[in-house]
This record gives sequence, structure tokens and C-alpha cells, in this order.
Amino acid sequence: MKMKDLAPWNWFKNEQERGQKSNLTVADPFEKMRSEMSRFFDQPFLNQFNPSVNIKDKGNSYLVNVEVAGVDKEDINVKVEQGLLHIHGEKKEEKDQYYWVESSYGSFHRTLNLPENADEENVKANYKNGILNIEIGKKNIDIPTSGKKVPIE
Repeated sequence: MKMKDLAPWNWFKNEQERGQKSNLTVADPFEKMRSEMSRFFDQPFLNQFNPSVNIKDKGNSYLVNVEVAGVDKEDINVKVEQGLLHIHGEKKEEKDQYYWVESSYGSFHRTLNLPENADEENVKANYKNGILNIEIGKKNIDIPTSGKKVPIE
């Protein structure tokens, strides 16, 4: 099986080109572990919030789920432009005094590359139970699957 069969479109190309790490890379299942270890040792006092993204092909649309538990709906912005899906917002730190904090806080920005058949005019988003669901319709693009038959004269 080819990797392109598992992930036919690189949604994270923009983030990878800017040196950002997505939370999971299909090509390397250990990338998340390496990324977390690097973050732990390289930036021990930096509390970053980078929400996880799940992408599903639903046939006539794509579904992007973003885990943003603890983020208010009003603090999230979604924008589609020029083949990119921008998701940004902020998880605000609580002002209460805690003895121990393992939660991450701060602003986040995820930029996903949309496939060619994504319909930028047909995008819906909803937020429920800490999950931001973004549904992106697909355009009808005729892609020949078996090639063109050439007549023999």
C-alpha cells in the first residue's frame, strides 16, 4: 500500500513549510512523540496550546474536527481563503490559584491546505462539547480514472 493511498492530500503542507509541527503525521507515527520530547526539553517553560486536528472524507464533503476543550466559542475564528483553512483562537488562562497546572493555555493558529476539490463557498462550522466541527463541501471535478482511449486509425 502506498502512503498516498492513506493520505492522498497533505493538509499540513503550509504548517510544515513554516516549520510548525502538526500533532500527527501519517508518514511517521513517531513524529508526535519526537515533537513532544523536543518541546519538553527545548522549551520547558513555554506553555503552548496546539489543538489536535482530525480530518475525515465523508464522500461529498470533508469533516475537520479540532479539539479545543476549554476555549470559548467566541474566542475561535475560522477563515477560508486562497485554498487555506485558517483556525485561530485563544485558550485563556484561569485566574484562580492552583497548586498544580498541567493544562496548556495561549493563542493558537492552525493553517490547513485544502484539496483542489474543496468548495470554499460551502463551509459550515459548529462547536459542541469542546470540539470544533468544520464541514467543507466538495466541488464536482471530473477526474478521469481510466485515462483517455486513443482510437487506432
